[in-house]
Amino acid sequence: MNIKTVYSYDPQTRFYTGPVYLDDSDLSPLEPGVHLIPADCLEEAPPHIPDGFRASAEGTTWALVAIPVVAPPAPPSLDELRVTLTQKATARRWAVETGGITLPNGVKVLTGIDDQTRITSAIAGMEAEGYPSVDFKAASGWVELTLDELRALRGFVAGHVRACYSAERAHHTAIGAIATVAAAQAYDLTTGWPSPVITVSPSA
Repeated sequence: MNIKTVYSYDPQTRFYTGPVYLDDSDLSPLEPGVHLIPADCLEEAPPHIPDGFRASAEGTTWALVAIPVVAPPAPPSLDELRVTLTQKATARRWAVETGGITLPNGVKVLTGIDDQTRITSAIAGMEAEGYPSVDFKAASGWVELTLDELRALRGFVAGHVRACYSAERAHHTAIGAIATVAAAQAYDLTTGWPSPVITVSPSA
């Protein structure tokens, strides 16, 4: 069998990719004993490639090209870490604030801005029309609530939202007082947030 070795390169980067072995199936039907050279291959072998270099196809020969040295990104500064932590604290406050609460009776209520508005509107309608109760669609299912129960619900939600903002402010203050990069990297954003499970009355 007539074997011939050629050397391939990536058609986009033109960097050497490895040897290709041609056999009798690659022989030219018009020129006996002559192999057809595939595209993106050179007959010339690349030179020895030292560390930090690549062989690149240049016309019908090879050239050595230095691999660029990419410096690692600079570590974030203390100010940058403070900004990131502050943003994460605000994002966590939003997630906790709108994530809902579970009341002492087991009813789960959503606490987003639209949910707060819906509770306030229901109270206003009951006060204006004198309805004794309303059907309220909680996150955990339908419940029938009196005006006093809706007012209590509004108190629970308001207390939860207030606690979320107080926790966010406390985190922002603590983050602003961080004095070292190591302390910023170790800062715990998971503490200090109100529990979604309510165990006491809003007036307690």
